[in-house]
Amino acid sequence: MQKMGRICLLLLLAFIFLTIAVSAKEQIILQVTAWGDHWSITDRIAAFEQAYPHIKIDWQPVPNTGTIVQKIPIMTATGTAPDVYRIPDANLGNFWNQGLSLPIEKLLPTGHTRYFTPGILQDFSWNGVLQGLPQTVSLTMLYYNNDLFQRYGIAEPRDAGITEIRAAAKKLTIIEGNEYRQWGFEQDGGLHVEYWSYTMYGGDHTSPDAKVSTYSSPETIQSLREWVQMVLDGSTINSSWDKTKFSQGLCGMLAGHVGYLSRLFEAHGYTLQNLPFDVRIGRVPKGTTRGQTYATSAWTIHPHTKYPEEAALFIAWITSPESQRHFTKAGRGFPTHPAMITPELFADWPKDSIPILAAAISEVKLLPIYYSPYYGDWNSVRNNSKLVGPMRNGSMPLESTAAELDRILTPILQGAK
Repeated sequence: MQKMGRICLLLLLAFIFLTIAVSAKEQIILQVTAWGDHWSITDRIAAFEQAYPHIKIDWQPVPNTGTIVQKIPIMTATGTAPDVYRIPDANLGNFWNQGLSLPIEKLLPTGHTRYFTPGILQDFSWNGVLQGLPQTVSLTMLYYNNDLFQRYGIAEPRDAGITEIRAAAKKLTIIEGNEYRQWGFEQDGGLHVEYWSYTMYGGDHTSPDAKVSTYSSPETIQSLREWVQMVLDGSTINSSWDKTKFSQGLCGMLAGHVGYLSRLFEAHGYTLQNLPFDVRIGRVPKGTTRGQTYATSAWTIHPHTKYPEEAALFIAWITSPESQRHFTKAGRGFPTHPAMITPELFADWPKDSIPILAAAISEVKLLPIYYSPYYGDWNSVRNNSKLVGPMRNGSMPLESTAAELDRILTPILQGAK
């Protein structure tokens, strides 16, 4: 009888320990931080918690990317860093160099990386080790108002170079007296205003190893010359949250990346798919050393997390094909592999845009982004611009100096007519 009692006691203890273990599993809480609180992210978080009820997400949105950049190093030092967070594209190299991410590839479900092009996997690796993944890519594309192009008898700019873009912008700019009625070209205010001209239209910021400035390349000089001339023509305007002209049908073309532009349009009550005119996209010619450029951010695991497997599971979920389709339909970017580009996904777009998107995504390269407070004052560009990354293959950010910009731009400005 005593032996039976001991067995029952052991079974009871085993049951208690098992219950405690299960309860502990059910009580895992992952702290997740990113900028914004858009419904497209919170919807996917809710779906994740339904699929994995033992994991709860403590969603901690911050106002903007700058907050992430400031908070993560401080939270790391104080032991309060989140388990998962997004690194802004301009800070990838800096954060990875500081060891603020956990290598992720061996933690991901088998085969998950097949949903990303080789270029993306390379861009999100540090010294050859995968550190994070994007939920989508925000391609830099040319968006144009086809209604205006048809009205003025101008050929669609889908495959146009910077020279053709400038000519079309000049024809589409309408000035009556001293007042603008229509602009030819609007630029994505979220990026440095000159970046598109020499990266998207033939030139490049840096050499293939991303360590040497290529301001002296003929393609860069030509692209910058055409961009400066467009400014002098008065046919270009900077976009801003409250004054975008493209979404009002008052501008012919808008260059930039879809993530920023979708938020720009939302500020005026539209989405990328329901603008009140025939919007089309053109794939911009690739630069000399880079493929189709894109801007994005990395979901990454903080090295201090107690739950690396669960954190990787969340990242696999938020970057899965299902999630990517969800974000794409919400106008927050494009998928990370051309196989995900389907007519259904872009049902509201002209069908001939689909192969352009697929081709662009097949060769994407992460865009080194220039940030500047430039809004018309060239001296502000000279004195405040800097290449803030992300640098690929382990190289560090390359600062641009006023002297470098003067060397290439002074003769252009002097020779502009």
